Amino acid sequence: MMIAIVVAKIYHISNNRIRKILIQFKGLSFRLEKIYDANNLIIYNDSKATSPVATFEAVKTVNQQYQDFSKILILGGKAVDLDYQLLEKEIIKFNLVYLYGSSKETLYNLIKHDNIKKFITLEEVIDDIDFEIKQVVLFSPSCVSYDQYKSFEDRGIAFNKLISNKLLKNNESI
Repeated sequence: MMIAIVVAKIYHISNNRIRKILIQFKGLSFRLEKIYDANNLIIYNDSKATSPVATFEAVKTVNQQYQDFSKILILGGKAVDLDYQLLEKEIIKFNLVYLYGSSKETLYNLIKHDNIKKFITLEEVIDDIDFEIKQVVLFSPSCVSYDQYKSFEDRGIAFNKLISNKLLKNNESI
């Protein structure tokens, strides 16, 4: 955003116009994208997070913004980078961690958390989540998607559909 502001200033675009554009800017899909925010339920799709470093940034952001919420983290897929120690300090602030995919057992052995649930598929994870409580759900897989999906985009679309279907069952929608 800063680069865009600098370029806009070079071309003498007014501050009001810059502010209006920045407010309307939604960001890129699947990059800590808020896909739902209602009834004390907030859901983020960060399917692009394919490494522990990317997930660390998302977890840290959610911890800073939602201190009064219960928090759920969904990790999974095929682990490539196994340096999960950096997540420990931030992940402990989450109430529940879900693991899924081909690396769920590897992640289980690497993640230090008291409340972990393991499933084979992302669909099983979403089916298990209770959407009736005040919470933030962060899907930030920290793994590549190739065990079950063609790409992080394909995985992100699947996550959105699963969430939408579950919300429709609860008479809500994205």
